[in-house]
Amino acid sequence: MAYIERRRQGRWRARHRGPDGREKSRTFGRRVDAERWLAGVEVAKSRGSYVDPKAGKVTTGEWAARWLEAQRHLKPSTRARYDGIVAKHIVPRWGTTPVARIAHADVAAWVASLDGAPASVRYVHRVLHLLLDLAVRDGRIAANPATGVRLPRAARPAKRALDHHELNRLADAAGDSRTLVLVLGYVGLRWSEAAALRVGQVDLLRRRLTIAVCDQRR
Repeated sequence: MAYIERRRQGRWRARHRGPDGREKSRTFGRRVDAERWLAGVEVAKSRGSYVDPKAGKVTTGEWAARWLEAQRHLKPSTRARYDGIVAKHIVPRWGTTPVARIAHADVAAWVASLDGAPASVRYVHRVLHLLLDLAVRDGRIAANPATGVRLPRAARPAKRALDHHELNRLADAAGDSRTLVLVLGYVGLRWSEAAALRVGQVDLLRRRLTIAVCDQRR
């Protein structure tokens, strides 16, 4: 049960019990501030978003170490990459910052300051996002401040069509599907169009295919 009591020197202490059953308290100079704080706490409890302020005081460096310890299910190469990102990028910037003090705007500024290819920057952000996700699930922060940060777009490799020699080599390697590969390559059919072909639409003597558009509304 939540209540407010008057303390010495005209101060007010607000008390309540957290979801874990333990009593929490905070002292204010004015009664109205204590009442507002308690009201906010009760609303957060009803919405399931209440977070114990003490739980969020763990530093990001300490939390990152705990998170890494829980990643034993990953491939050694992936875990080693996570280790490197935490040591090189996350701890130097966020190591001494409590997880509850990390702000969305600060994460956005940090991401914008990272050097490297877009794909590398996105991976570094992913690691921070993952370890903060664990903090959310553990009840240390109410929301992940790394969510929604704008990331650099990864460059897409330019598309290149196969030449005649390459297409024929691919078709030869396809075995019984050689003809299908040649049809897809030279005619330009989508896979769904080729898969929808029926016997009556294939005229081998005239070397002709009939591509019919079906009305799905019927």
